[in-house]
Amino acid sequence: YVFFFKQKTAYEIYQCDWSSDVCSSDLIVMGEKLVHSINVAAGIQRGGLILINSAKDPQAFDFLKGDFQIRTMDVNAPAVRNGLGSKTSPFINTPILGALIGFTELVGPESIIEGIRKFILTRTEKNIAAFKEAYLLAKSEANRSRV
Repeated sequence: YVFFFKQKTAYEIYQCDWSSDVCSSDLIVMGEKLVHSINVAAGIQRGGLILINSAKDPQAFDFLKGDFQIRTMDVNAPAVRNGLGSKTSPFINTPILGALIGFTELVGPESIIEGIRKFILTRTEKNIAAFKEAYLLAKSEANRSRV
């Protein structure tokens, strides 16, 4: 399964009934601040993945208990390095997608780059560069963890 979620506010996520199918998923992508605000582990299915935008190691989130993987990456850094927003307000859409694809290999990176070229009409090359940077970082980290 590949799920596309509309962005929700912290309040909408907090109010979600995690036992329902609407809030249950194979994949949850979130910022570090939300991890401490809601019980995201209740919404992830067995064998799923929680991808957290954080510079901390995944072990820092061991308090999230369950039969799922936790991956972390600071996707703010690739966004800022590639001119997508500022340090205080980075635009992380394409780098978080890069991290997701690098960790999971759900689709080939070429497909995403083609989609960025087709649908992101401003800062296209910067978005591609940020995607690639995060993708390569995640891919190298995923390969190290398999050894």
